[in-house]
Amino acid sequence: MTESPLDGACTCGAIRYRLLQPPMFVHACRCPPDIHIFTSSKQPWVRLPEDVPAVAEYYRRSAYWPPASVERYRRAIGRA
Repeated sequence: MTESPLDGACTCGAIRYRLLQPPMFVHACRCPPDIHIFTSSKQPWVRLPEDVPAVAEYYRRSAYWPPASVERYRRAIGRA
């Protein structure tokens, strides 16, 4: 998983952020993703690594996220 803290910004740089903990779960970006989603609509020339789960649409968090990330998510949305 990605090291913390992690600094970043939107493309234009107007918004900056710092993650003090690793991301709960990474879908797909320049960070190493934990899962690839909505792959049913990906372009045929896009190659996905075989060591990262890939799902056609979306998925159940509890099936892929580590338990600690599920708990952080529940606390963040007020459902702890």
